[in-house]
Amino acid sequence: MTYKLRDYQQEAVDACLEYLSNNEGNPLIVAPTGAGKSLIIAALFKEMIKYDGMRAMMVTHVKELIEQNYSKVKSLCPEYSFGIYSAGLGKRDATKNITFASIQSVYKRAKEFGAINLIIIDEAHLLSPEQTTRYQVFINALREINPRLRIVGLTATPYRTKEGMIIGKGLFDDVCYQIEIPRLIAGGYLAPLISKGGVKEADMSGVKITAGDYNEKQMSDVFRQSDFEHGCIEDILKYGQTRKSWLLFCCDLQHAKDIQSMLLARDISCGYIDGKMSKAAREKVINDFKTGVIKALCNVGVLTTGFDHPYIDMVVLLRATVSTTLYVQMCGRGMRVADGKDNCLILDFGMNIVRHGAIDNIVIKKKEFRAVDDNSEYEIKKQPLVKCPQCHEHHHPRSRICPYCGYQYPTNIEEKASEAAILSADEKPRVIDVQDVIYARHTKVGSPDSMRVTYVPTNLMERAVSEWVCLEHTGYAGQRARLWWNNRSEFDLPPALIDEALERASELRKPLEIEVNKKGKYDEIIGYLFETEDV
Repeated sequence: MTYKLRDYQQEAVDACLEYLSNNEGNPLIVAPTGAGKSLIIAALFKEMIKYDGMRAMMVTHVKELIEQNYSKVKSLCPEYSFGIYSAGLGKRDATKNITFASIQSVYKRAKEFGAINLIIIDEAHLLSPEQTTRYQVFINALREINPRLRIVGLTATPYRTKEGMIIGKGLFDDVCYQIEIPRLIAGGYLAPLISKGGVKEADMSGVKITAGDYNEKQMSDVFRQSDFEHGCIEDILKYGQTRKSWLLFCCDLQHAKDIQSMLLARDISCGYIDGKMSKAAREKVINDFKTGVIKALCNVGVLTTGFDHPYIDMVVLLRATVSTTLYVQMCGRGMRVADGKDNCLILDFGMNIVRHGAIDNIVIKKKEFRAVDDNSEYEIKKQPLVKCPQCHEHHHPRSRICPYCGYQYPTNIEEKASEAAILSADEKPRVIDVQDVIYARHTKVGSPDSMRVTYVPTNLMERAVSEWVCLEHTGYAGQRARLWWNNRSEFDLPPALIDEALERASELRKPLEIEVNKKGKYDEIIGYLFETEDV
């Protein structure tokens, strides 16, 4: 069987190859769950292995990913020799052109492989910057053999809860290509998500944070309260009536068994899986789920990565998490497309959607201010939601009327400072009253300077919005900048330099309002309202 790359997959491959040719660092490709990372890996291997003496590896921690990637690369590159090195798969082959390996099996065995030129790491966000981890030990040993070893990472979530963005910390230097979720949904490559909160939602206020996430036992105690569990089951049955394949994320083994028993008692075929099950038992449950023998599958921290079942059309979050990575990975299980599947429902009992916001709109930003002892340069910007008390849909905090059921909020309810939805494509433009406009120089390495224009809202609960006017640029950006200036100034000739623009900023008209929409991760100004001039 042969595979043809989609347009964005080819773009990712081309961008990665260009980066490797022109830079010394190690690039990262950001590709959402369901984007087809296996094909990107296969195409990278096909291009790189053409060079004489080239040897490459794909390393990951999940045997399912080893099997998936091995199958697709072998189909795309039948002319090359392939090996698998994984104790879990019962194979230890270190002599081929391309080897697919589990880090658990190889991290102490670098010498068996000899000189490796390229390593591709799937689920790269799992790599810690610490030098004592298995990945770092293995890579450092390979570099002793070949100091020119190059590394390419792929992940859907290029950040870690404690460290923030993984770029510049440890192995990876830059994002060479990012595939955006809205593009994949618009192209029919991913299924849209819709969301509902449960009638009952877990109160996590008394649960401690342990090792970067909610304490498992304390969280389980909250979710396993009898009335709470029964309320969750009623919601699951209600919203799952028209859903064919349910994946449930539970707090711990006992919680999973509770939910399984309660669903079985309501005539819903349900299995459960956890990391302590035998290989044979685990594979049987997964196969029963994929073939429709069981409708629902409860899992405990297992099926967040490397699990491919496109027909999942309801993901139930019966746990809470402060980890944005885990949240995105759980929701991503339902985004694969399948025949007869229009969308996937995210049914959330842990207020995760309220906590983290739209999964395609989680922004990694450099911190403007850092404490002296804070070495983290980046932070994750989230955009929380609210849940309608009548229909339980998630929507923008500023909506006075629920867009789904028409519920009208009391007028004394304070508006919140953010807007988002489970997918940012669901977001509606918002209008911001402008109190003031601030003009400043903006410098970016490798590009001409621009003028940053920041609109300060009258309502201080609103966030400020900025745009960049590129007067010193050539081409289309420069043309747009001059048009922008002429629309605000009565003088015919716009400034050519930023210094002049800042000196002349007082001649610019200030808008009364701006209309703002989401474009990927950022706010985009799509309209201005100026005071009407007398004729």
